[in-house]
Amino acid sequence: MSRRGDNIHKRTDGRWEGRYKSGVKPNGKIRYSSVYAHSYTECKRRLEAAKKLCIPKRACDTTFSDIIDKWLESKRMCMKLATYTKYSGLINTHIKPSLGNIKISQINVDMINAFLREKTEKGSVKKHAPLSASYVRTMSIIISSAIKYSSDERLTSQLKSIYKPIIPKKAISSISRECEARLMKALVSENSTVAIGTMLGLQMGLRIREICALKWECVDLENNMIRIESSVVRVNSGLEKPKSILILDTPKTSSSIRQIPIPNGLKKLLADKFLSRKSDFVVSDKDGFCGTRVFDYKYRSLLKKHNLPNYNFHLLRHTFATRCAESGMDAKTLSVLLGHSTASISLNLYVHPSVQVMKEYLDFIYDSTSINGQINGQQTRKITLKGQKNGIV
Repeated sequence: MSRRGDNIHKRTDGRWEGRYKSGVKPNGKIRYSSVYAHSYTECKRRLEAAKKLCIPKRACDTTFSDIIDKWLESKRMCMKLATYTKYSGLINTHIKPSLGNIKISQINVDMINAFLREKTEKGSVKKHAPLSASYVRTMSIIISSAIKYSSDERLTSQLKSIYKPIIPKKAISSISRECEARLMKALVSENSTVAIGTMLGLQMGLRIREICALKWECVDLENNMIRIESSVVRVNSGLEKPKSILILDTPKTSSSIRQIPIPNGLKKLLADKFLSRKSDFVVSDKDGFCGTRVFDYKYRSLLKKHNLPNYNFHLLRHTFATRCAESGMDAKTLSVLLGHSTASISLNLYVHPSVQVMKEYLDFIYDSTSINGQINGQQTRKITLKGQKNGIV
């Protein structure tokens, strides 16, 4: 049985065989060779040594800049434009100036890890301030992928143990029910494009870039459904000024393309707004779509006008997910509404049970009988069955 990714398998004679690319035949096909050993560990060691001996001489003249350019170009067709722009910016701004001129044959793990740690501590180009763990982790992924590409092309051996910063989880809660009620009252009284967009975030969990890209043609008021199929993204313009521009693109993942039912309370407001629309876009009063930064500015101005806390817009999505979970919605349905690929993403990132909800669960499980230590087998079964009936256990 072969070990995944190693090209090592156990033969019928009991030995381990490792296969590797050793060259090219005259007809252009790849030539494979093998190493043998009586244990998997020894076979793997011999295989790695054999691969290093097969690195062609041209690798001595190839720089890391050449490799990373070739890797990025090879991935261009399968990347979203926004991802390609982000990666290209990181490569040209941070990676190439430090590692670009080094020969690929001289690149090692210590060199790469030293570069990544320096970026973590003082990586900002202008201010020499620390860069975020997420930013540096993306650089680490780019470098690791370029090294693997180089290894597949037999220009270098695969490097392991490349440093990847751990991204700390931010403690993000949801809006309290009292403040949520105040916000809803303000939105109903405003009845503006920004108020409609804010409701789409609070009552349907839409992302701000999805809201700004939403067209009226995707709002089916007859069947009470909204179709999410576009997103506003910022990409490099390719010019010095402006450095970036906003475009409409498909969502980053296929799971984000979805249909969501419109809540009854929101349907009437959307219907009224549809009759007085000035644009093809739901939250725009002009011909084109509204930019995410412009919409966020209008949203915060609305909060300030009604003396509401300066909530981050994405907190509305957190609140929506939390309310759905508190109402007993199953994780799969919630993940579809939010546009996530798996239910675990929804639960881990967006669902934050309130203290009151936790108290209700504990009060139900540990009633006065169990606290006094008088619970017996029959009472335990009674609690279990009651919990199953209510969907708690």
